[in-house]
Amino acid sequence: MKEKDIEAIKHYWDAAFDKKLYIDENNPKTAQARKDLLSSLSEHITQIEIFNAWLKRECLNRNADGLDYMLTLGTTFDLFDRESLKVLQMIACDDWHHDAENLVAVFEEHPTDFTNKILYDMALSRYPNHYYSDDENGSVTRKCVWALWRLGDIDSIKSLANSEDKIAEGYAQNQLEKLKKK
Repeated sequence: MKEKDIEAIKHYWDAAFDKKLYIDENNPKTAQARKDLLSSLSEHITQIEIFNAWLKRECLNRNADGLDYMLTLGTTFDLFDRESLKVLQMIACDDWHHDAENLVAVFEEHPTDFTNKILYDMALSRYPNHYYSDDENGSVTRKCVWALWRLGDIDSIKSLANSEDKIAEGYAQNQLEKLKKK
């Protein structure tokens, strides 16, 4: 991506985010902002490249609200590719965002060669921010174990069932008991 493209994307993103233009698709200002962006870009830039640039920016700036918006956008328009999943992998266990549960869903819906590893790591992570403090992170761990189960990673579940993390151990043992009943 050319530097000119990056600057155009930054300008559009700032205008859209600051003015909440992305909320109203029928707003003429939204249409004009998009037209301005597209006219300033190189010919071969794709929507996914734009999405990835925005996603990287929000993650580098540790912007929790921006990440939340990008996950919604990526899920709604199926914009996740290997590059964006790598970016999400790097921040999945960080404590600055409140999207761990959403990240589990994204990784499960878009499996790659590193999906199981990051879900395993997330199951053992504790997010010390206020968003997850109520249930000691059980919801994220539970969703990670379920995702590993649905992806067929029995080895990771067995490993979690033998871990020192009591929350992960409990959810993993529960899933293994279900396997024994089948």
